[in-house]
Amino acid sequence: MNDPSPQPLVALTGLMHEQAMATLKTFAAIRVADSPSPSDIVQAAAHASALIVRHRLPDDILARAPGLRVIVRHGTGLDFIPMREAFAAGVRVANVPEANVQSVAEHVIGILFMLSRRFDRQDRQVRAGNWNVRDEPRFELNGKVLGLVGFGRIARRLAPLAMALGMKVLACSRRGSYADISGVTGVTLDRLLSDSDFVSLHVPLTLETTHLIDARALALIRPTAFLVNAARGAIVDEGALLDSLRNRRLAGAALDVFGEQPVRQIHPFTALDNVILTPHSAALTEEAMLRMGLQSVEEVRRALAGEASDNTISPSASAW
Repeated sequence: MNDPSPQPLVALTGLMHEQAMATLKTFAAIRVADSPSPSDIVQAAAHASALIVRHRLPDDILARAPGLRVIVRHGTGLDFIPMREAFAAGVRVANVPEANVQSVAEHVIGILFMLSRRFDRQDRQVRAGNWNVRDEPRFELNGKVLGLVGFGRIARRLAPLAMALGMKVLACSRRGSYADISGVTGVTLDRLLSDSDFVSLHVPLTLETTHLIDARALALIRPTAFLVNAARGAIVDEGALLDSLRNRRLAGAALDVFGEQPVRQIHPFTALDNVILTPHSAALTEEAMLRMGLQSVEEVRRALAGEASDNTISPSASAW
């Protein structure tokens, strides 16, 4: 009797939800990188047929892992993957774009409350014995304007949540139509920046969107307004943002993503009292991690079985 065919090897740049790991083990052997370092990722993927990505891949991953047939992004953003090289090598690339939508949208709503009500500052001051922090100015979200730069899945989920709080929603996107979300007003980027009380970024990181929010763009935002970035750090010129925050030309910002991650303990942002910092955690709820893991595993299974998927990425999928 012939031995059964060996299971395909699937490499992971980092652990997934335990239920997803268990499902993957039913049809594949697994190797998890010891760390997110390029050398450890290459070592894990060297003999793999599939790679599930939670950390940035080295640019030469395709040359050093020639057996790869599919790369699956455990999430949405494709900037972690050398896309041009993958397409040139004939490697299938997929993501799981629906899996973290609710979690990121809820994160932004939570941040809007923190910026408007300063729960973080109130907590710190009460712990320090300063009851008079209750007299500092705060404001309601009702009636305020939320500007969404980019209008993909997350922004489309966020818009009705914001409108349920009484906010007016503006949006700017190269994709065009906003008619499917009642109440959203499509505007130019410049008008959105100048008319919004909160500017929230929801574009992918591409050559076109790198430093989309630069010194000129920041100068258009009113001094009483706030910037929220839960997309990608490099969409914002961090030097220009630091200058705006230090000089109070912007009321504040909330950043979940940064140009270099993890953020150093001694970093210019950490010295500012008008910025809220979170560790790229907008999508990392228990529910989203389960969805991202299971859906990533399903994308691997489909690819290795030769089945089609709506989540397979085409070379033209960079529009925002």
